[in-house]
Amino acid sequence: MQINDTKYSLGRLHPDLSHVVVTGTRRWLQLDEPEEFNRIWDAESKRSLSAGAFMKETFLKLSDEKRFFILHAAAEIFASEGYHHASISDICKNAGISNGALYKYFNNKEDLFLSIIDFGIDLVKGLYRQFATNNPVLPTLSAIFTGIRRMSLDMGFVISIYLDMGTCALNSFAEKKSADLEKIGRDFLTELLTNAASRGEINSSVDIRSTVYLIDNLIILYSYSTVSVHHRQRLLAFMHEKNDVPEKKKIAFMLAAISRILQVNIQ
Repeated sequence: MQINDTKYSLGRLHPDLSHVVVTGTRRWLQLDEPEEFNRIWDAESKRSLSAGAFMKETFLKLSDEKRFFILHAAAEIFASEGYHHASISDICKNAGISNGALYKYFNNKEDLFLSIIDFGIDLVKGLYRQFATNNPVLPTLSAIFTGIRRMSLDMGFVISIYLDMGTCALNSFAEKKSADLEKIGRDFLTELLTNAASRGEINSSVDIRSTVYLIDNLIILYSYSTVSVHHRQRLLAFMHEKNDVPEKKKIAFMLAAISRILQVNIQ
């Protein structure tokens, strides 16, 4: 193992977090957390490299590691520069490939970007796939918030891309992909709350649809706070905190709000 000190490394983004990166991979290992999440996350990342509608056959013939590296490198540039300002040259330089090679893998920049969005959607599905909808609500939501926090350390640029997709400049991509993304959290939370209501954990009078919308928005806003200075400062302002606080305290703030909405006690 070795400490990673590249431009977008975990150490640069979160210098206060003790970590190492497994040599020969782009995987991080947070020293104060169990390894199980990292093991599952590696598996989900590979699952997310399945054939995509916007990838050429030549790209699909590459190894999982090579495909992951190229998508990862491209996502970094899109996240830092924005879709319209990201250049093919910068993407290829970050991925360590030639411009010509990239066009053998994708028809154009738009198809590459759409492939990254699909990759991100699959990663979000993988995150939710780790949790059961028949477990208690608040512990499940706590696990989801914690999973997002860890995901942001490893794949924060994917969250940044979704943040950008909410702007008018990327409306064309939102029209194609937003429904697929929103369905993941909506369906999971709907089943989670429906099951909770059926066993009496939450009041049966709770309006499931509107409550799911509120909780999903808290999840999204928290995920944005992990990559955006504006959204982090906004969260801290509503927490009445002048300085940054540990992520566990931010998650506790979110869970407290949800417990009041659902009128259930935090265990």
